[in-house]
Amino acid sequence: MILLIAMFAAIFYDTARGVIFCFTVGCLRGLLSVYTLPVDMAVFPLLALIAAVISRVFYRQNPVTYVLVVSIAIFSLIISHVVYFDLVSNISADIGSVLFGSWKTIASTILVSPLLFPLLNKLMEARS
Repeated sequence: MILLIAMFAAIFYDTARGVIFCFTVGCLRGLLSVYTLPVDMAVFPLLALIAAVISRVFYRQNPVTYVLVVSIAIFSLIISHVVYFDLVSNISADIGSVLFGSWKTIASTILVSPLLFPLLNKLMEARS
């Protein structure tokens, strides 16, 4: 859910606010996780930049854009965590097995984004 909210902000806010929001979310997620603060602080703003570029290239209201952004974000986050734990903690994990073991979470997160993002967008528009 944290990743979905961060990617929503990256798509629908301007680039600077999206990066700042994602950096803040990455810090909070890193503080609530075990040993992932540095990687979350670095990866979430980078994902915000990627999402901002994708949302400028493709129509930002298109569900395909949401699926593309969230897919890139979730795979990048999982791969960066696996690589980080392998380098820092010497916890060796096969990326394929981690992705296969998390396939339900990955699929549900990706499939929820086209449903959640329009709702959040309507809430954001109603607020302003």
